[in-house]
Amino acid sequence: MFAAVFAAIVAAVLAGCKIEIQVPEGGSVASVSGAYTCQAGQHCEIGVHDVYFDETFIAQPSPGYEFLLWKKAPLRLCGGKADSCPLNTTGFPGNDNLLAFLESDTSFYLEPVFRKTVAGEYKLEYRESDRPRVIDSNGRTIGSYLGVSEYGSPWDIQVNFKGLPDNYTLSVLLTGSAPLPPDFYHADIAYFGEACEDRFNPMALTLPNRGFDKTRVYMRSPIKLYIPDPNGRTSTRSYKKFWESGSLNCGRSSTPEMRDRVHPLLPTNLELHFPLTVEGTDIVIFQDPQLVF
Repeated sequence: MFAAVFAAIVAAVLAGCKIEIQVPEGGSVASVSGAYTCQAGQHCEIGVHDVYFDETFIAQPSPGYEFLLWKKAPLRLCGGKADSCPLNTTGFPGNDNLLAFLESDTSFYLEPVFRKTVAGEYKLEYRESDRPRVIDSNGRTIGSYLGVSEYGSPWDIQVNFKGLPDNYTLSVLLTGSAPLPPDFYHADIAYFGEACEDRFNPMALTLPNRGFDKTRVYMRSPIKLYIPDPNGRTSTRSYKKFWESGSLNCGRSSTPEMRDRVHPLLPTNLELHFPLTVEGTDIVIFQDPQLVF
């Protein structure tokens, strides 16, 4: 009899929701009070049992990494926020719905998104506009939806970078539903070494008889996007390798070396985590092997 009553009391005391912290490679999560710390690769669980819980969590990137935001998904806390995450139950009394969550065994999740940085890269900066926001699967706002692009696809996205006044355009063309324009050459990237690697100084290609758009975003992969060097100069040079957006692979030029007009590219911390959604619409951009950027 006593054992059964004791077990019931213990169960009542331990009842409550949980905060599960999932930390990927690249940093750690800690509370400002110092009461909780969760290191990279760890899965930490915090029981919340009363209306006195009051902690603020911060994401701490490791050297060579940056914190982007808290991941957004069902039951994830602070999703889409790019700063500290305050969590407390002090406002729960008087709200039956919140108290019901507190008394349940529901698990809520807190997960930072860290990213390895590259020296000299430009940082994405969302700027408010009257156009709907484009949001990635982590909840990060990457820019504003512009509408149908000049190449016939429904996806032109305006993006901005810290320290640069210009608006940049990321064009997404689904080649399966729209013909690839014969002059769609601006998205190809030239390399002056034996491989399509950043150490060989990537440059944007443009046809000799065409102008060069310095406000385009160039894509090597969904997590490797460049912009033209704002201080660079367009020139005619020979190159050995190129990344062709139409075929999405790296190829050797048709001759030992080709000469074209080129412009130096610089890395950014813009990454595309699909699907992308356009706020206030039913537009969803899924990753597709035929997407051209």
